[in-house]
Amino acid sequence: MKPLASLERLIKADEPEIYAESLSYTVEALIATARLALDNETSGSELRDHASYVVEETLAVAQALLGVVSVGIEDLQREQRRKDAA
Repeated sequence: MKPLASLERLIKADEPEIYAESLSYTVEALIATARLALDNETSGSELRDHASYVVEETLAVAQALLGVVSVGIEDLQREQRRKDAA
């Protein structure tokens, strides 16, 4: 399977501070899904054969989303510092 294009370029937001909180929960869910895929021993052999690829792609998406979360948090912190300084 061909890897996804640069997710960091595909997944971005003009105003990341608006999405930071909700995306953090999405990242948490994606990571939990990847862990469950690795721990799953009851699925068919087809899934087990592709588990590492599926987990790798899921974590790549989570990492790209986490980039938006990080930028959003940084923007919120700067905004708060400006308010505190005023």
